[in-house]
Amino acid sequence: MSLSNLLEQLVYPPAPVLMLLIAGLWLLAVNKRKSGFTLAVAGVVILYSASSPMFSFNLMDTLESRYPPLRHINTDARAIVVLGAGRNHGAGEDGEDIPNIPSLTRINYAAQLHRETGLPILATGGRFDEDVLSEAELMR
Repeated sequence: MSLSNLLEQLVYPPAPVLMLLIAGLWLLAVNKRKSGFTLAVAGVVILYSASSPMFSFNLMDTLESRYPPLRHINTDARAIVVLGAGRNHGAGEDGEDIPNIPSLTRINYAAQLHRETGLPILATGGRFDEDVLSEAELMR
């Protein structure tokens, strides 16, 4: 793993919250009880709340209700863009990765729009490892 990949992983959740928790535990160990306890409790509360269905469903609902599916197609559109939403690792018949349910839902909707409009479909999505197909290639 390169240094840039390591730094990337330290920025993405849950690493910052875990670092907060570790800092709190370290402060407790060096007799900074009030600060350490506060940071450790904050880390646990953030981790728990971010992991709970109530929090995650409310967060998803906020985002999804802000951008509902289009009811009509813009006549100036030149393509249908499908954003990757993830993969199921090794879930295919031959042990290969396949698109997950949210990705399949998006692909299905894009196919419906393609049948209605004839517009080309552009699938997007990267890869996490160098030796696997990108999400766009999986959706293709």
